[in-house]
Amino acid sequence: MEAQVVIALVISVVVMFFVPFLVWHTVITGLIHIAREKARESLNAPSAYAQEL
Repeated sequence: MEAQVVIALVISVVVMFFVPFLVWHTVITGLIHIAREKARESLNAPSAYAQEL
């Protein structure tokens, strides 16, 4: 009986912390990707404008 309680607690703690970690990791990775994309666009915009002239 005690072993089952310990196993249940270990599994619940892992799920309780691992799932939110995955969600936040996905959100932060997406934000970093968007920020890099916007920075790349803003750096390329002046050179694209200069080529049109």
